[in-house]
Amino acid sequence: MREDLRKDGAVVLTGDDDDQDQVVVEGIVTAFSPVRGNAHCLCGAELHRWNLRPTADGAEFSCSDCHRVQGRLEVGVKVYR
Repeated sequence: MREDLRKDGAVVLTGDDDDQDQVVVEGIVTAFSPVRGNAHCLCGAELHRWNLRPTADGAEFSCSDCHRVQGRLEVGVKVYR
C-alpha cells in the first residue's frame, strides 16, 4: 500500500498493484461551538491564529493572556473512493 499527501491535506491510499484501487482520507471539522466576542477576549486581548490548542477530541481556541476558552472544534475523518 502506498500513501500520497495531497495539497489540500488529504491522504490518498493506493493499492500495491496499481489497479486503480484508491481510498481518500480527509480530515474534517464536525462541530464548532463559538463563544461570544471571539474577535477579542473579554479580558481585552486580541485573539490570534496561534491561540488554537489541541484537545482529546479536537481543539480549543483560547486566549493566550487569560486562557479563557473562546470556541471548540471537533474533528473527524471522511473516507471515500
